[in-house]
Amino acid sequence: MNASLTPLGRYLVEVYDPQVLAEYVFRPLWHVPLFGLVALLAWWLARGISTDEVEAHLGFLERHERGLVALLAAASGLFSAWVATAILGAVPHIQDERAYLFEARLMAGGRLTAPVPAAPLDRACAIDFTVQDSGRWYGRFPPGWPALLAAGVICGAPHLLNPLLGFFGIVGLHLFLRLHLTRRQALLGTALAASSPLVTLMDASLLAHPAGLVMTLGGLAGYGAALQGRRWAHVVWGAAAGMLFLTRPHEGAFLWLVPALHLSWVARRCLPRWGSLGLGCLAFGLFVMASLAFNRATTGDAFALPTLRCSPIDRPGFSPHVGVYAAEGHDLGRGLHNTIHQWKATNDVLFGWPYLSLLPVALGLLGCRWRDDRVVGMLALAVAYLAFLVTWHNPGMGFGTRYHYFIVPQLVLLAVRGVSWLVQRGGPRARVAVLLALVYLQVVSVATHYPRRLETLRFYWRVFPATTVLGPDALARTSVLVPQLWVDGVQEAFASFEGLSTPYLGGQGIVAARDLPGVETAIVRAFPDRRLVRIDPDRLRRAIESWTGEPADLEAREAAPAVSVR
Repeated sequence: MNASLTPLGRYLVEVYDPQVLAEYVFRPLWHVPLFGLVALLAWWLARGISTDEVEAHLGFLERHERGLVALLAAASGLFSAWVATAILGAVPHIQDERAYLFEARLMAGGRLTAPVPAAPLDRACAIDFTVQDSGRWYGRFPPGWPALLAAGVICGAPHLLNPLLGFFGIVGLHLFLRLHLTRRQALLGTALAASSPLVTLMDASLLAHPAGLVMTLGGLAGYGAALQGRRWAHVVWGAAAGMLFLTRPHEGAFLWLVPALHLSWVARRCLPRWGSLGLGCLAFGLFVMASLAFNRATTGDAFALPTLRCSPIDRPGFSPHVGVYAAEGHDLGRGLHNTIHQWKATNDVLFGWPYLSLLPVALGLLGCRWRDDRVVGMLALAVAYLAFLVTWHNPGMGFGTRYHYFIVPQLVLLAVRGVSWLVQRGGPRARVAVLLALVYLQVVSVATHYPRRLETLRFYWRVFPATTVLGPDALARTSVLVPQLWVDGVQEAFASFEGLSTPYLGGQGIVAARDLPGVETAIVRAFPDRRLVRIDPDRLRRAIESWTGEPADLEAREAAPAVSVR
């Protein structure tokens, strides 16, 4: 792309590229007439369905609200647990997950750092997104989620913690929707969220986002109650924002800052509210102090972030020295491109409706209660966060648009408002027609979106369960040498062993190392009581093909783990 163009100019040139237009404009347009035909068919079928009978069924669902919400939450959580176990193989796939599990295992053992192995094991055993700093080995992420994940490590099933949190997330989302919608509308939103590919598949990961959503819902509930003058609501909001800051600092900062400004404006003439706001900010500040203490324990400096120690350019902003994906850095053009890419993906994965998931969200803006301080405040929070994402170099597409996961409450609220707006404009017959259209879209999601996504997740990021190579009997007291191979040219074969390797925990689990010169002698000397297993390329290839059912392309080249050594 022409470097002489301004960032916005480069963005416009890219937007009007024929391939981009085909992907973002022309291809989605094919679904518009199809859905138009479906809507007309639903309107025609609605003539033969008794509205009184539909009302009776809807009334039955309303009377059994609690049981229905529990059923939806349980179904969503169980599905996520099945995906985590049967599809993902109960192992971390992307680099973030592997680093989170590294930190969680340390915390489960009562530690925040581990000693760096002696050379050449320091490089041979290195784990992506970790830092080897002055003899200390630690992860790059904040401690909030690893501390929770440590409970899963202790119980022997870390991959099941997020599905469990997904259950509470659906219940919490329903309670959030009940603060703003009728019982019937809240049930619709809960059903949409429980069947959302963005929600269920994210809940199958080892990422921090499901825990972050639960914290976000707690913060939004406290924020809304604080606007109504409820006692201690400010503390709930501040504590939830603080926990989120300890888990996802950027999201936690926004969950505190935007409501704090809004609550300050509301409290400008009420002294008692200033006191409550101060308590909320104090609760948030306590978690910030805990974050600073964690920084000091890992990096040695309270204001030195582990993330920046791992990669100094992994931060927001527009600069040649920001961003890990482009040599020229991050600018407005790339930020706008990422934004378009994120919304295009969310339009698909939010509800699994092909290029239609955001349609009810857009309509919801027409039916929004703009005089309700709570609604305006929550939408302002979402807009501020989305504006920040333009400055962030990473589009965040692992397991779906994972940054948009934090605004799922607002998106679902607007979607339900949009559906209700359509029903109110069309009368009783429109209610039946909209219900039929929603059923059709959900069938499309289950029949077309989920199979495609699950097939992708089976070998996600070219990672497979290492147990298919080692066997269950080899998971204890074993040292494993992994050949220097790359899978399909995009992922180091060693990545599949990182989730099992625990050289920093001494006698627990296996010790996996890249098969570099001198490593065999070093690993036998460091772990003399372990059985040594060397994985040959043919054995590795057969294991991958057995897991995927497809031919494996293995390429020999030197590894470059994403670990910072200082």
